[in-house]
Amino acid sequence: IAATTGGSAFNYVTFTRRVDSGTLPFVNPSPANQNIFSSTNYPSTNYTGIDTASGFNSVNGRFVVPYAGYYRLDALFIFTPSAGSYANAAIRKNGSTTLLPLSETATISPVATGPFFLQYIDQAVAGDYYELVVTSFGSGGTVGANSSFSIQRIQA
Repeated sequence: IAATTGGSAFNYVTFTRRVDSGTLPFVNPSPANQNIFSSTNYPSTNYTGIDTASGFNSVNGRFVVPYAGYYRLDALFIFTPSAGSYANAAIRKNGSTTLLPLSETATISPVATGPFFLQYIDQAVAGDYYELVVTSFGSGGTVGANSSFSIQRIQA
């Protein structure tokens, strides 16, 4: 059987950003929402990036979707809370914290140590953006080296 039309090429997109060294301190007031992969929030932090040209904006710490399709989002988050503090970590889409169900938001208690993992698959259109945001309650804490945020386009 001969095909009458040609198939379109799949544009594979991948991105990873990792905290390379040191720790990122969280600040008050409580709660403090922070994007740990933003060079604006943490200008002196060393990051390692892989395929960052595929849609990641390091200034605001957001991955901007270049092609419509399904994307797999993975986050590894290492948080050490200060005494009496805790934090929530969530992957947000277009600034909304309602993207992920409650089971996909990590609550890090004062006695917990990392790492914590978040994973989600979502359908997006070009121009949508994703970011990993941490909300710290209490006196804060630190984010450790090797925390990472990865995104892959898995289906058109």
